[in-house]
Amino acid sequence: MQDQALNQSPDQTHGPFIRALFAALSESGVAHCVLRNWQGLPEDCGNDLDVFVEAKKRDLAAARLISVAAAHKLVARRKTAKYGYISYDF
Repeated sequence: MQDQALNQSPDQTHGPFIRALFAALSESGVAHCVLRNWQGLPEDCGNDLDVFVEAKKRDLAAARLISVAAAHKLVARRKTAKYGYISYDF
């Protein structure tokens, strides 16, 4: 099911997920910034989406990411935590 969702057009999966993620971060008071490749958002995020969040709210941001992903039938897997950043795969 997950592979099927990721193979749909970006407008059907990425756009709603990205909009919901940014809304959840904002509603939670987590300041955030897209670091690069923002021009096509929310429909087109390319291969990845780099988002900077303030360090003191990193755990809250991660919780919101996982919650929003689950609501969109995506499974967020923590991949790496190095150089002060954490990445997730879906």
